Amino acid sequence: MTDPIVRIEPTRVKVEPGGQAPVTVTVRNTSDIVEGYRLTVLGSASAWADVVTAKDPGRDESDVVRVYPGQEATATVVFAAPAGSAGTAGEVPFCVLAESVVDPSSSAAAEGDLEIGRVDGLTASITPVTSTGRWSGRHTVKISNWGNSAAKLRLVASDPDDALGYLVSPETLDLPVGSSAVAAVRVRSRRPFLRGTPVRLPFRVVAEPDRPGKVPTANPAVSDPGRPVLDGALNQKPVLTRGTVALGALGVLAAAAAVVVLVTAKPTPPPVPAVSESVAAPQDVTVTPVSATSVEVGWSPFARPPDGIKIFQIDPATKGQQLPVTLEETAVAGSKNREVIPELPPEQEACFEVVAIRGESESVRTSEACATTPAAPVEVTPSEPSPSEPSPSETTPSETSPSVTTPSETGPSGTTPSGTSPSETPPAGLPQFGDQWVLALPFSPDVPGQAQIMATRRELLENAGMTVGELEVSDYPDASQRFRAGWKVLYVGPFASRAEAEAECAASGLDPTLCGTPYQPGDPT
Repeated sequence: MTDPIVRIEPTRVKVEPGGQAPVTVTVRNTSDIVEGYRLTVLGSASAWADVVTAKDPGRDESDVVRVYPGQEATATVVFAAPAGSAGTAGEVPFCVLAESVVDPSSSAAAEGDLEIGRVDGLTASITPVTSTGRWSGRHTVKISNWGNSAAKLRLVASDPDDALGYLVSPETLDLPVGSSAVAAVRVRSRRPFLRGTPVRLPFRVVAEPDRPGKVPTANPAVSDPGRPVLDGALNQKPVLTRGTVALGALGVLAAAAAVVVLVTAKPTPPPVPAVSESVAAPQDVTVTPVSATSVEVGWSPFARPPDGIKIFQIDPATKGQQLPVTLEETAVAGSKNREVIPELPPEQEACFEVVAIRGESESVRTSEACATTPAAPVEVTPSEPSPSEPSPSETTPSETSPSVTTPSETGPSGTTPSGTSPSETPPAGLPQFGDQWVLALPFSPDVPGQAQIMATRRELLENAGMTVGELEVSDYPDASQRFRAGWKVLYVGPFASRAEAEAECAASGLDPTLCGTPYQPGDPT
C-alpha cells in the first residue's frame, strides 16, 4: 500500500471568539484500489474542530472520505472558537491526519495554524467614588480581566484644573486571564484653605494599555473594554471649621477642669499593663540620626496595629543587661511606625527599646537599638567682613565666637544688614518667590555631617508629601541678607501665606523643627 497525499487550504486561518472559520482538506489516493480515509484533527484546537464530508448512502461515518484510485476527494474542517475567555488569544497549530480504513499503516498529514482573535474584557471600579478630607483623600482601584488575553495596564490620574497631586501604587498592573488586581490612589490638594465652604475637586483615573500597536481611543473620556476610565472626587474641607473652633474651646475648658481636679484630688497612678507574650513585639527596630539633637526611632508596620506604642530611652551604659536603666518614656499611637525623639545631646550614643500595647497587656521589650548623634554645626565668623555682614565695629563678642546655628535663628525675626537692597533680582534659573512664603532649613555644606543630616530631613519631608527645593545663599540676594554666606537653604513650599506654611507642617505630623522656619524670601525684613 502507498500513502495518500493530503493538503489543506488555507494553511493559516483566523477565527474570532464565538465565530467560525472553514479549512478545505484534499486527499489524493495514490493506490490502485478504492480507498476510504478517516480524517482526524489533532492539536490544541481539535476540541473546536468539526469534519464535514460527503456521506455515502447507507454510511454513518461523517469523517471518512471515499476516493477512487488516482483521484482526489475533498472535505471541510470547520473551526468554531468559543466565545469569551475560553479560548486564549494567539496562534494555535493544528494537524489534519488522513488514515486508511483498509490499511491503518497507510496515512498522511498536513499542518496549519489557527489564529484566535483578541477579546478585551476589562472591568474596573473605584472605592470610594468621593473621599473627604482637609488635605488629602484615599481611594482604591480594582480591575478584573475577563477577556481572552493577558493585559498590562498603566494607571494615569489627572484633573482638568491641576488642583490635585497623586500617588498611585503600583502604577502598572499585570493581569493574566481571569485575574484581578488593586491599586491605591492617594489624592492631595495643592491649595488647602483655612476657612470657607467645602469644595468638590473631581479627578479621573485611566487604565492605559501598556502594549505596542494599541490605537488611541477616539474619545479619551469614554471607557472601553480594553481601556477602563474611572471618575472620582475629593471633597476638600477647610482646615478650620466652626466645629473645630468649638471643640478647641471645649478642650480648653476640659483641660482647665482637669487641672482643677488634679490639684484638688489625690493623684492615682495609672494602671501598669501586664507583660504578655501573646502580644506581638515590634520588629526591625532602627535608630537614625536626624540632627545633632534628635534621632528617629522606626519599626516595621503591624498587619493589625496595636492600641499604642511605648519607646523607652535607656542608659547606654546598661544596655545588654536584663534590667537596663530607663531614662525617658515616650507614648506613640499604635497606627504609627516611627517617631522623632528630640532634645538629645550632640555626639552621644542614644539607645531605645520599644513595646506594643494591646488592651491591658503589653509585649516584651525589643532588643536595644542605638545610634550616635552627629556633632552640632559650628560656624566660625570670617576674619574680614563681607558686604552682606556687619562691620567689625558693629559686631558684639557673642557674634564673633563660634556659634551653633539652628533653623529658628534664621526665621522672620531677623533684620536686613545695612548696604543691601531687597529689590535685587535673582539670577535666571533660580526660584522666583515674590511675596510667597517657604519653610527654610539653612545648613553649611562645609560642616562635617551637615549634608547627611539635611539629606535625611529631605527624605522625611518628601515622604510626608511635601515639595522640597534647595538654593545657594550666595546666588539669591534676599536669602544672603538673612543667612550666612556660603551656606545652602533647604526649603519647603512656596505657600501663599505664613499660616498656610505652618498648616502644611502641622498636617505632615512631623516635629515642627524638622519642617523649618517660616520665611518670606521677597521681604527680608
